[in-house]
Amino acid sequence: MGFANWPEPTLSDWLFVRDGRTSKALIHSRLKANSAAALTQAALAGLGLALLAEDLVRPHLATGRLVRVLPNYETPPRPVHLLFHPDRRQTPKLKSFIDVVVEHLGSGEAVRL
Repeated sequence: MGFANWPEPTLSDWLFVRDGRTSKALIHSRLKANSAAALTQAALAGLGLALLAEDLVRPHLATGRLVRVLPNYETPPRPVHLLFHPDRRQTPKLKSFIDVVVEHLGSGEAVRL
């Protein structure tokens, strides 16, 4: 099962990292969806493998309803961007939100505040 980005062809690559080396697996999915929730439900229904964020499926991994197939491999990190208008005053609420996101997702090298 694959995540659909409708303009792209049905073939896609899944990337995996182990010991600092990236491997690519060419995937041809018969089922594609543009919703991680839909792919999770399909995996729970036994429709195949899905590449999903661990945070989204942690409860299902804990109960054994889903099983991690390649436990020795990770996926490459994906960037996360926090955007706000440069003229916007950083209110305490906005500053607190930014601090929490950076704390939980990591600062990385590209953090600019």
